[in-house]
Order: sequence, then structure tokens, then C-alpha cells
Amino acid sequence: MTTAQQAALVLSLREVLAIGMNLDGVAVRTLGRITSIDIQPTVTRVDIAHDGCMLTVDATLLGAVRLNVGGLFQFSGSINVDSPHRETGTFLPSRVPVGSTTSVSTSLTSATASTASSHDPMEVAPNPELDHRDHPARPAIRMFPPVSDDSVVHVTNPAIVLRAKTGRCVDGMDLRLYSEALEIRRQTFQDPATQALAQFQAEMQQ
Repeated sequence: MTTAQQAALVLSLREVLAIGMNLDGVAVRTLGRITSIDIQPTVTRVDIAHDGCMLTVDATLLGAVRLNVGGLFQFSGSINVDSPHRETGTFLPSRVPVGSTTSVSTSLTSATASTASSHDPMEVAPNPELDHRDHPARPAIRMFPPVSDDSVVHVTNPAIVLRAKTGRCVDGMDLRLYSEALEIRRQTFQDPATQALAQFQAEMQQ
């Protein structure tokens, strides 16, 4: 008998940084614009930025996924909190300009299967269709308001790294519509991922 994989938490970068120290090993899906790509012999890392925040993504497992600086990408994988930073990880100020649109391909290990379910409505991009079926009422979980300029990063945390299992370019996505769709999804669906996020946010407010 096989056990179903838990769907990934769909989070904004700001939410990942806000609760990421409590998400070690948790499956997460997020998106941002690539500001830098660092390819080493055994590891590939990219920095993504959105809404004034930056997150480092370990893209080693993405194989031949074509990454480009300045491109908007959605990554899914697990959060890793670096051991040296577990107790001292803090938000750090940083300013990262978006560079050129030069493309680069990685050619390392093949990607593993995504932890998110294939019918997840947030996987439909750039124009996700909202499901308005009747569901039991639940409190709204609001996202942070979006910031239009992704060229300047104010908040980051080097302790938090997303080890990506899947990644794809979503250039052209309407980010405001995406944020609205995610908020409606959280109000509508009582899935384990949404409940887990609600629990994290409730604990933070205590």
C-alpha cells in the first residue's frame, strides 16, 4: 500500500522567509524572477526575487531546464535550513539588480517527481482558473501586498534554501491575478497544505 505524497505549500517569497525557519524539510512551491545563476561542478544555485524579497534555490536536480537571468520562474521542492544558521538565521538587507537576459542551461541530475498534485489549480499558469464550488467557510489567509519592482531586494535569509525538484519558466504570468487566485484558493479549499499554512501563521501570532 502506498502513501500519498503531501501537496506542496504554495507560498510567496515573503511568506517563505517569514516562516521558513519552521519549514525544514517541508515541500514548498514558490516563484520569483531570477537575479543570478551560479553553476559549480557539483551544484547549481539561483537567486530569485519578488515583492522585495530574495530566496536562494538549489537547482542542481533540474537537469536540462533552461534558466535565464531576468526570467520569471516557478520552483517546487523542499525547504532546507542550513545547520549553522538554525539558531542565528535572520533577515538581512540586500540590494540585487536584475541583470541581463543571457540564458544558461544546466546539465546535471534529472529532476525528481513533483510533490504537488497534478490537478493543483495553482499549477495552471499564467491564467489560473478559479474554482468556485461550494466549500465549508473558513477564515481567509491573506498574502502580503505585492510590490511591482523586482529589481531591488530588501529582505533575504541565507539560512533558508529551496532544494528544487521541478522548475519552469512562467514569463508573462499576471502576478496580481496569481496572488488573487492563491488567496481565493486558500479561502475555498480545505487541503492539508492550506491548513498547515494557517497553523504556522496562527503560531506566529501567539
